[in-house]
Amino acid sequence: MEITEMIPDPESLQQWTEMLTTQVFHGLRNATPESFQISMQQGIQVSCPGGMSAPVAKGEENGYPFAVGMIACPMNRSTGKPEFVWFKAIKGNDSFYVVQKAFRFEPSSEEVTRWTRYLASVTVCDTRLVNQKCPTLRPIGVK
Repeated sequence: MEITEMIPDPESLQQWTEMLTTQVFHGLRNATPESFQISMQQGIQVSCPGGMSAPVAKGEENGYPFAVGMIACPMNRSTGKPEFVWFKAIKGNDSFYVVQKAFRFEPSSEEVTRWTRYLASVTVCDTRLVNQKCPTLRPIGVK
């Protein structure tokens, strides 16, 4: 598994208010976006009294199944703070991918809109397959 956690400066992994996380589960082919969503729902019920989760969207993008969901925890036991998470899970050909945005406060509707749009833009691609090509990337500022 490969995980990347990004937090605003000058926050730390112990004391953060927002976090963007990407997870790549290399070689995980049996998982589905729906099974991931169910495990998240079950986890919140155990770890957070009064917590809830809800599906937001599901479908297929670039030939890969995905699911988007949200989790709300009014009071995380370990931090004593609320926690709100939006995630997108994607089943690739060789691996399973999750991108999530977490807040340790109740985000505004503008923040929710911004980050759900971001999650909608996240896709998986495969340079080996014609039908699942990756976009051409250019350095910033180059036209």
